[in-house]
Amino acid sequence: MPSLKRPTSGVGSNGHSFASRTNRTQSDSEDLFACSSAESSASRPVHHASAVTKTTSITDVYEDDSIFCKYVTEGGMVLRTNDSPNMLSCDRLKFQHSISKKFNFKSSFLTSFKHGSTQNTGNLDEFLNGLEEYLKMPHCLKWSLLYTEAVPDSEVGSRGNQDSLIRLLLNVDVLQPRLVTLLTDTLLALAYEQSSVGNTSLPALLLGNLRWLDFIVEPERLADAVIMVLLAATEQVQREIIHFIPNIITDEFHERVADAFTEHRRYLLEWCLDGASG
Repeated sequence: MPSLKRPTSGVGSNGHSFASRTNRTQSDSEDLFACSSAESSASRPVHHASAVTKTTSITDVYEDDSIFCKYVTEGGMVLRTNDSPNMLSCDRLKFQHSISKKFNFKSSFLTSFKHGSTQNTGNLDEFLNGLEEYLKMPHCLKWSLLYTEAVPDSEVGSRGNQDSLIRLLLNVDVLQPRLVTLLTDTLLALAYEQSSVGNTSLPALLLGNLRWLDFIVEPERLADAVIMVLLAATEQVQREIIHFIPNIITDEFHERVADAFTEHRRYLLEWCLDGASG
């Protein structure tokens, strides 16, 4: 299995240190979640304030009363309901800082997390529940995994595309562990739906968002989640996971994943042989 350089120390969106990836060697525009040709189709138009106040040309803006929609919109994200990219009116670091501040963690997040207690847990639950509901809407999962466009006439209007909504949220330390669980559950469901987006499968898009994260809050939890999906997925998705593993989990867990998969294959072989002999 290919090796990835051992993570170095890094800083999360709250200023705390984490296990971190080495610097990304590819630009955002080269990643699946940061580039694609936009597609469009008609859908119901809705409106929202904040991020879209500088332009009146954006239609089909998603709006509901959830904490998720409120926080990301106030942070500068324009969520779309049609088959078009989400949009961002500020730099990605500014957006991530805004989301992190919404949860108001006064003590070290890592300390709180390890002791099983965090502040604003209710808001965190509501936020993730709102995100999960949003991802169930047509086109929303796809475009949450693909690049975001700049809002015209905003402070980033002249820049290129930025990271996907999901990747932006994965790089917010307080959200990452729970969001990893949500994404691996989604990946497992997709593995049996064989959904596709053009020539790129949704499982591959999702896995692409998990690679080269700026930091990893709980590397063992991420490795365990990948193992769980790897052992339960279809053969096609297993191949995709194996391709992405060196860029998703840290070096110290590569052997653990390989051993789990090898043991799983051995069990399946024995089961097939027993069935054939019976």
